[in-house]
Amino acid sequence: MSKRHLVKGLNRSQHPDHAAFYRAEGLAALHRHLAPDGHFALWADGQPDPEFLARLKDAFAHAEAQTITFDNPLTESDSHGTVYLAAKTA
Repeated sequence: MSKRHLVKGLNRSQHPDHAAFYRAEGLAALHRHLAPDGHFALWADGQPDPEFLARLKDAFAHAEAQTITFDNPLTESDSHGTVYLAAKTA
């Protein structure tokens, strides 16, 4: 499951307590809690979400999304995930 349902609030019934984390206010709070040279990484199922990445870039000096493709033995096919990386300093 992608975090898109949290970012857009499409399915708040699944993780309503976590939705705020993915919004601008939640990312700003995360930024405040990291050490001055702190880094953040998040694994998410599926392709990068441009809206979430834009919010991450607004909150951090550096942010990027890396797509990971892997052989999934449960589906017997390739699966895709995204690793979001952010840093307080560029």
